[in-house]
Amino acid sequence: MEFDPRKLAELMSQAQEAQRRMMEELSRATVEASAGGGMVKLTMNGLFETTKVTIDPTVIDVKERTLLEDLVRAAINDATRRVEEVRADKARALAGGLGMPPGIM
Repeated sequence: MEFDPRKLAELMSQAQEAQRRMMEELSRATVEASAGGGMVKLTMNGLFETTKVTIDPTVIDVKERTLLEDLVRAAINDATRRVEEVRADKARALAGGLGMPPGIM
């Protein structure tokens, strides 16, 4: 089989377009996470941007600042894990759409 640069260019163009679509989808995708039984909640998009943070007023106590900091950190980590799952799912779908073999992404 002979190398055809036009086919490579076409494949690259398709991959770039698919990546652009995926980034658009990720910017619209959201995950919600919480910590402390819902005392701290946050929303993050698929680009790892935190778009909303809600803190239950009962945990806003200067004496318990460390607890609040821990809850915020835990909620961010939870959201990050969830976004990674969304991104992996979208990457697998993208790979399948480009005709790549399973397991490559």
